Amino acid sequence: MREPHIRRARGASAFLAVLLLAAAAHAEEHPVAARPIEDLKAVFGTVESVKTAPARARIGGTLADLAIVEGERVEAGKKLARVNDPKLALQIAALEAKVRSLEAQRDLADTELKRARELRATGAGSQARLDSAETNLGVVQGQLAAAMAERAVVVQQQSEGDVVAPVSGRVLKVKAINGTVVMPGETIVDVGSGAGLPGLGLAILGSACEVVLIESHQRRAEFSREAAASLGLGNLTVLPRRAEEVGRDPVWREHCRRATARRLADLSILLEYTLPLLAVGGRAIFAKGEKLEEELAAAAGVAEMLGGAPPEVLAVPLPPPSAAGYGAETRRFVVVTKVAPTPDTYPRRPGKPAKQPLRARGAGHA
Repeated sequence: MREPHIRRARGASAFLAVLLLAAAAHAEEHPVAARPIEDLKAVFGTVESVKTAPARARIGGTLADLAIVEGERVEAGKKLARVNDPKLALQIAALEAKVRSLEAQRDLADTELKRARELRATGAGSQARLDSAETNLGVVQGQLAAAMAERAVVVQQQSEGDVVAPVSGRVLKVKAINGTVVMPGETIVDVGSGAGLPGLGLAILGSACEVVLIESHQRRAEFSREAAASLGLGNLTVLPRRAEEVGRDPVWREHCRRATARRLADLSILLEYTLPLLAVGGRAIFAKGEKLEEELAAAAGVAEMLGGAPPEVLAVPLPPPSAAGYGAETRRFVVVTKVAPTPDTYPRRPGKPAKQPLRARGAGHA
């Protein structure tokens, strides 16, 4: 009984083998080779500008003619808005009236001088009258020149109400609207801000000032950004860059009015970090501790090399020791005023100021 089934099974197996051999005979060869396959994945991130420059008001007043929106591209020098100060227009009107009055007095004095000369030529007038007329004309002309110069100063001040783009680029954030009262503020830079101190505190206390934090560590810089955002500090800018790079950036070089750093480095190093950022007339202020005398000796002459005046030491009394934890009766600060532009050779390349601090003798560090 099994033999027919066995024969049929064997026949089916043979038939299947023939079919497979026939298929293999007609099959094409397919080479196998490794090749890259794109595997796209969704990621989330934040795109930020490496270089930013604030467009600041130079006079106080009311913001008007705001002509830009966030994301718009602008060219350097383009008028972005205008700050109006009604008092300036009144001052200009008063000075113009004064100029017109002095011009009338000048014309009258000129007529009197011509008359005095004619009378003197005919012998009917005295030399004293001629001298008096000449003096009177000179006095009026001097008063007129002074009034015109005073008017020009106020007109120039009024023209500074234009808020212009400091560099070409894209508008990242518009921090005010038409009708906002703005104040002229100084730019304060905090080098090596770490966790945001003292820069965040300065931005909170000085709402009319533009505060810039320079912090090369990305996480610390990001913390300062988040803290500023949560506190609503529109006057604070965080630069996640090295101080040496910022000091050579034309946007920030000799741009700031004040600079400070909290326990970042010795005085000679801090001076090379900060003085290139200061405009002439600006000041660098550093809190120092027990090694102040040693640092002053090491930094002797360095400020002058960088365009600064000799350092001054300011002692500030503190409240007496208490539960608040005050440990000293006074806190000492070093103040350096910028009196001349910093030479183009400073600051040196990143890392060099810390490795080879400047010295008044042997300042040829490259």
